[in-house]
Amino acid sequence: MIESIALRKFAVSYFLVHPTKPLCNLVNRITTTIKNRFFVGEVVFLKNKELTGQIVQITKKGYIVEIYDDETGSTPQQEEVTSQDLLRKDSATKNEVLMFILSITKDTPLGRIVANNIIQDLGIFKGQKPSAKPTKKAIEMPKQEKPVWVNLSTQEKEKEKLKELSELEQIRLQSKVDQVLSMQNEKLTHPMITTHKLYKKVISVYNGLNIFSDFLKIKDMTLSEFIYALFAEKDTPRLVDIFSKLLKAVSHERRKSGKEGLKDMLHIASNVTYVSEPMQEILNMVAVTPGKDTGFTRIQWFAGDATQKNWQIYIKSFVYDIMSIYDITVKSNEFMPYTAVNNEQSIKSVGVDRLLMIMFLFETIILGIRFRTHYDALMEEYKEKDRERVLLAQELRRLKGEVLVNEEAEEVKRLIEDVEKKLLKFNADCRPEIVRSTISKYGPICFLVVGRELLYEYKEEFFAIKKDMLNSFISIFDSDKKKDAQFIDTIKKYLKVI
Repeated sequence: MIESIALRKFAVSYFLVHPTKPLCNLVNRITTTIKNRFFVGEVVFLKNKELTGQIVQITKKGYIVEIYDDETGSTPQQEEVTSQDLLRKDSATKNEVLMFILSITKDTPLGRIVANNIIQDLGIFKGQKPSAKPTKKAIEMPKQEKPVWVNLSTQEKEKEKLKELSELEQIRLQSKVDQVLSMQNEKLTHPMITTHKLYKKVISVYNGLNIFSDFLKIKDMTLSEFIYALFAEKDTPRLVDIFSKLLKAVSHERRKSGKEGLKDMLHIASNVTYVSEPMQEILNMVAVTPGKDTGFTRIQWFAGDATQKNWQIYIKSFVYDIMSIYDITVKSNEFMPYTAVNNEQSIKSVGVDRLLMIMFLFETIILGIRFRTHYDALMEEYKEKDRERVLLAQELRRLKGEVLVNEEAEEVKRLIEDVEKKLLKFNADCRPEIVRSTISKYGPICFLVVGRELLYEYKEEFFAIKKDMLNSFISIFDSDKKKDAQFIDTIKKYLKVI
């Protein structure tokens, strides 16, 4: 319930001016207005002086506040204060505004009207003053411990109204979803990636390599470049770079954790990649054929660096060791330490084979001590930077709200520019993708960031939102709605924009 008399007066006054406005819109507008300004008569807290006061007048620059000093007991002093130096004493959340409006109004055949003498109690009209003894029954919800006050029909109506608000919100959300789907977004397709599950796995593996490319020392690449490397008929420099760097990271972990420690990691990674039930559909895409021993010569895969000429020998030696020494399951055709009887493989089979081996190596690496130490350090850095970024984002929203109330606030506009510059730097430094690459769901649409590109998944298909359409995409959502505001903020954080 709203406690502040000043905020109650504004809420009732707004209702009297807009009595026919839908309750959902009415509550949203009242809440947004309260969030963006202060009101005459409102008790506030002065941040710089750590004192309380009451607003007595609104000016172009801010507010005239009558300041009280309880410690000295001196006569209250008036001072002009800007909004950024004030804090609201009493809250007015959307739910509190809704419950207040429901408590002081009632439904009639002519629509919803203000109940009892709340107008007189609050002194809404010019010349009136609030009653010395306001009638609490007119502005307070009936208490459960006094069931004699309970009006069942009123409660039912309130439940119906809340249900109506929920239905209106669902209609609003569906409208936003329809607008997103109607944009000219690019559908992701590839002739070799024929199922949604395979495309999802390709994106997942690429994201892992891309997010931790600094640790793995893999060259930067886009999703399309990664897909091209997977399904290329010949070995590409990019493919060689990926395999050689992953194998090098595994060899580092072998030295760090020892052979037995590596064995445990390999077993877990093998189960995730080559044994688990969710992977069977993708595993079946690899056409594994019987092989024959052709006198394979093993090399020490953990020594030296793989090159364009010998990288496959390195991988095959690695596979030979883990299968013979550790009894690790590997389902492959291209990387087995023998020659297949029928070595004619489709491009798709070879590409999926490469994908699975990359996944297997990566899953092994992220279980290691080296990676966990690196990841823990990244997380601590991210948490610290994100805390500062959140404070800056909140300050930016507050300043923009101040400009909406007072368009002539030139000093505030300058502050906005300064905060935006700081926020841009924090966005660039923050790495939320290390926590997860999936941003969130909005209705049936799942949004994710892949290589600083905004994608979404809908009905087992992936779509990319073009960079030149990003502003149009963001404008679809209602920034005054909590759900939408949080969603927009997350999108901007992941894409490192403001």
